[in-house]
Amino acid sequence: MINKGLLLIISGPAGVGKGTIVNYLVEGESNYFKSVSATSRKPRYMEREGEDYYFVTRAEFMRRVKRGEMLEYTEYNGNYYGTPLPPMKAHFEAGENVVLEIETDGAFQVKSVKADHVKKITEIETDADLDLDKVKEVITAAGYTVNGFTTEA
Repeated sequence: MINKGLLLIISGPAGVGKGTIVNYLVEGESNYFKSVSATSRKPRYMEREGEDYYFVTRAEFMRRVKRGEMLEYTEYNGNYYGTPLPPMKAHFEAGENVVLEIETDGAFQVKSVKADHVKKITEIETDADLDLDKVKEVITAAGYTVNGFTTEA
């Protein structure tokens, strides 16, 4: 039985289907939550604060980095993007799992974190690797439930 939540990392280059897998994992699961990234860019049309991103200024983003409040971050097209730790810690303490959809470079940063709740599940290399049943098998083989299905670990 898991007392603390687990960080499930779905990583790969842009456009290979990470979002499809993340949505599959969190859909209908009360114990899995999608991590919401922070960014220093301006919101786009229809993006919602706290659901699509946490929108902050560049200065505030860097303050959070210096305070150790970001699991990982990167700069892309002149804006910062990263994974804030405080919301994730709240889920972990509640025994809830967080699914992190992340680019490959961010995954390398997360790999360096030495914590029991960090477990890399899969890396998607191309859209041809997008096999939801395979992802489900990998996660359930580790003893975790996905969409009501689990296996004996």
